[in-house]
Amino acid sequence: VSQSTPTSVENSNDRLKFSGSTNSHDSSTDKPNFTRFNDFETMKERHGVYIEKKQWRNLRVGDFVLLKQDDWVPADILLLACDGENNESYVETMALDGETNLKSRQPHLELCKLARSASGLANINAKVTVEDPNIDLYNFEGNLELPGHQKGSMVKYPLGPENVIYRGSIVRNTQNSVGMVIFTGEETKIRMN
Repeated sequence: VSQSTPTSVENSNDRLKFSGSTNSHDSSTDKPNFTRFNDFETMKERHGVYIEKKQWRNLRVGDFVLLKQDDWVPADILLLACDGENNESYVETMALDGETNLKSRQPHLELCKLARSASGLANINAKVTVEDPNIDLYNFEGNLELPGHQKGSMVKYPLGPENVIYRGSIVRNTQNSVGMVIFTGEETKIRMN
């Protein structure tokens, strides 16, 4: 995801789309905007972000997904931000592993700092590398590269299973979560198992 190209946030039914250039500061206060992912009118006005309906089969790797409470997860996604307590999102994975207990998932701390607001998400600059598709539901390896403090430098952070929500899971006890699609279709864990 880079600053120079518009990005979209998509769900099986909802799509947040970034149009034009976004402004990460409020000119009246000269402070960063921290619009949450539940004030969609403000997101549209301040950041050019709006909801667009889209079917799950049209999702592509790199698309952003907005998930609401009780939504089925339409693809394997890397969690970017959520409004749950302690930045946690709870998911039910019964369709994947038969377990009925809720599992906690969290965005990577460094990524969450950037993506917790609409302005931050619209202006994010990161590189995500993930493992090849496989059938292992309990392990995940990947890394996240973010710009460092020195010009041109990148800092690499590890990603694990606690940062990923798999297709077929259901979001519970979390009003809104935003994630980036990392696998779709036959490459998702549920289709490989």
